[in-house]
Amino acid sequence: MKGLSLSRGLLVLLLLWTLSAVIDAGSAERGASGRRRGGSGGGAGEKRRKLHRIQHGQCSYTFILPELDGCPGGGSPSQTQRYGGFQGGPGVVQRDSPPADSEWSAQKLQHLESTMENNTQWLQKLENFLQKNNRRDVANMQSHVVHNQTATMLEIGTNLLTHTAEQTRKLHVVEAKVLNHTSQIEIKLLENSLSTNKLEKELLLQTSEISRLQDKNRWEMVLFSQHLCKQRCHVWSRYRKWATKPV
Repeated sequence: MKGLSLSRGLLVLLLLWTLSAVIDAGSAERGASGRRRGGSGGGAGEKRRKLHRIQHGQCSYTFILPELDGCPGGGSPSQTQRYGGFQGGPGVVQRDSPPADSEWSAQKLQHLESTMENNTQWLQKLENFLQKNNRRDVANMQSHVVHNQTATMLEIGTNLLTHTAEQTRKLHVVEAKVLNHTSQIEIKLLENSLSTNKLEKELLLQTSEISRLQDKNRWEMVLFSQHLCKQRCHVWSRYRKWATKPV
């Protein structure tokens, strides 16, 4: 991302430099036109102006050139006469201002063209560099996203394992409590069973003792009845003897 920001900054600086070069060229052209208008003397308003247009790709450049008046031969002056060529022999003074301005404009235009071509090449290089950086950044971002997703999945897995271990520990604790409670219930049931068996044995012993006592009492009652019968019989026999004894 830092390389991408630096590349964008270089692109902005290059565009600003190109714009400043074009503005400087326009300013220089306007200055040259002003000098041509100022150098025409008092008859500048009377001289005719000629527009010279140059088409370069999608851009067109328009130059205002002064029309030379008062030249012999009539009609439109030739290219040599217009730009300071020899006219009428070596004694004629050359007019070098228009050729200098034209040459300067052509040189400036050529300089601008070379500058634009150079800037275009730099822009293409910068575009390729940005595309490579974008691909590298996309690959880095993808690897970073994959790394983040892997780290997130590992964290989620760790949390799940921790939660599962905690739940397992809680289940073991609950299971131990249930087993302990079940063992206590079983012990109490065994104790109750032993107590019940003991009570049953005691009840059986008491029942047998009661039966034995009942049998003993019944036998004693029989013996007592027999003894009582014997006593009655004895008393009755003595009474009969006494009653039958003569007075």
